Amino acid sequence: SLPGMVRDSRTCKYFLSRMVQAKVDMAEKPIKVVRTLETLEQHAEQVHASLYYLVLESCEVTQPEALDAAGHMGKGVGLATLLRDVSEDARKDKVYLPTDLCRKHKLNYGQVQQGYNSDELSEVIFQVAARAKGHLDEAKRRHGALPSALKPFLLPCVPALEYLERLERVNFAPFTNDLQDTALTDLRLKMTLAWRNFAGSL
Repeated sequence: SLPGMVRDSRTCKYFLSRMVQAKVDMAEKPIKVVRTLETLEQHAEQVHASLYYLVLESCEVTQPEALDAAGHMGKGVGLATLLRDVSEDARKDKVYLPTDLCRKHKLNYGQVQQGYNSDELSEVIFQVAARAKGHLDEAKRRHGALPSALKPFLLPCVPALEYLERLERVNFAPFTNDLQDTALTDLRLKMTLAWRNFAGSL
């Protein structure tokens, strides 16, 4: 059980502590977390990659390729999730995009909170998406080095990459209506995940 595993493993305690602390930091000190793309990347690693490290730890997997893939996947999935949540965050008057990029491109926070797309917003979104895709591609490159039993471990890359592709098709405009219509997209994604799990591919 998870409680037993955590009680018996210092590694599990460490990763759980990292996840919790990162969540607390985002809730209590968001300005510090979103200061730069790098600090957001670190937050994604602490939350998402720690979860994947826990999965590997629970399966007693210590293969370097798997651990490396988990790190890249965690950063990529975390950043993609942040982009996917831009619209929902805006409805709560929240903006969790990197402050340095927002300043560089003179992004108007008020327009983001009101749900307006703009060239400035698209540029910021593009740069975060590019960083996310880079990590997901790195995780995918390690797929072939994993034993067959571990290949499904990288399936979280699939929905993250699928969202980034959809985002690119609308020129990185996160408030586009097509991105909010998820019913059919979710069905297609479930079918894609089922097939790739069966085929052992990404």
